[in-house]
Amino acid sequence: MAQLCFVTTCMGRLDNLKRTLGRIVGQPDTSCVVVDYSCPERCGEWVEANHTDVRVVRVPGRTVFNRSRACNAGSRAVKNSPWICFCDCDVLFDRGFAARVLPRLEPGRYYTPQPIREWGLMGTVICARADFERVDGYDEVYEGWGEEDVDLYEAFEFVGVERRSFPSTLLRHFEHGEGSRVRFYENKERHVVQTINRIYRFAKFDLMRETDGPLTLSVREALYATVWEVTKGAIGEGKSLGFAVQVPGSGRMLRYEIRVPGNRRAYRRISRIHSSTIARRLYRFARTKVLRRDLSDLSAMMHHRRLPLGLGLEGPGSANGILDASGHRS
Repeated sequence: MAQLCFVTTCMGRLDNLKRTLGRIVGQPDTSCVVVDYSCPERCGEWVEANHTDVRVVRVPGRTVFNRSRACNAGSRAVKNSPWICFCDCDVLFDRGFAARVLPRLEPGRYYTPQPIREWGLMGTVICARADFERVDGYDEVYEGWGEEDVDLYEAFEFVGVERRSFPSTLLRHFEHGEGSRVRFYENKERHVVQTINRIYRFAKFDLMRETDGPLTLSVREALYATVWEVTKGAIGEGKSLGFAVQVPGSGRMLRYEIRVPGNRRAYRRISRIHSSTIARRLYRFARTKVLRRDLSDLSAMMHHRRLPLGLGLEGPGSANGILDASGHRS
């Protein structure tokens, strides 16, 4: 029985998969699942022809990529391995990855690469299959790019699974342009979608802490729809907007305000800077080479109300943000 199963997904990135899959299947004491998520290049056929020991999962009929659904589909094909490593198909593994990492794995832990020098490594995680099933996997309510991986990590910690790390030097991410990144998403404004997804994640876990348990799918879908509408409205109008969500099973509400600095024209200028490949590379160079800092801090991303594009979120961090059904503070 393989101790670790790699799960990677592909939709329109067969060139990347051809460069990385060989490094995965060559790892000792491991197995591999590739999810062909309606890939227009029919990556599943290539995998079956060139790597007969890899299990292929097909998700047909999709025109928009959803990483959560793709990873969950792959996880269901993991049969016996006690550990799963989720990774994107543009991540290249060191040949000694399994030999270095497998002895580190302990129950009650999940593992992410540290330090993060490349954003593309954020979604690589090793977790126990039992813990993944315990938190019901990735939240499939997320749309577009971003936050589903951090959501999974926060879900682990919500149930008491602790984060540990393995050296990020064992991984390498193949850089690609913004067009490739958002090719199979309906909304091409990546940082707008990431902002929506991050606000949803904050509010979701606020509600989970209030109820001391997971939220139903219908509650999560309603919450996401509310966040999407309000956030798009705030960005579109260039002004701060507030919203409130009811705590399930009670008469209380959690109130939030999305703060938008400046006006829509200023927001558009910031958005163009964020979308610039040159600006992104300069930022990464300054951060990692000059300042010698990681690109991200998972703890800060989980718990600090930081948003892209200069937006801010005021939420129920204290009792002052909790209201009863009539709108009075509780």
